[in-house]
Amino acid sequence: MKLGDIVIVNVGTGYGPNGHTAIIDGSYHGRKTQIIEIGGIDPMGAVHRSTIAQSFQSLLKEGSITYARPTK
Repeated sequence: MKLGDIVIVNVGTGYGPNGHTAIIDGSYHGRKTQIIEIGGIDPMGAVHRSTIAQSFQSLLKEGSITYARPTK
């Protein structure tokens, strides 16, 4: 994992409250890794910084994590 990679956590269908996607915003530090997201823990839906633990906490108990790297 590195800056700019994508993290996806899904439970079930991954739709609505069952999934979330964010962009890695720095070096990988497990669940303390900084991310950039929209929504998540911000009910107003603004783009903001958070951590994997804060934003994916309800999904991490039973969901699967996928990491992806954009390619040219």
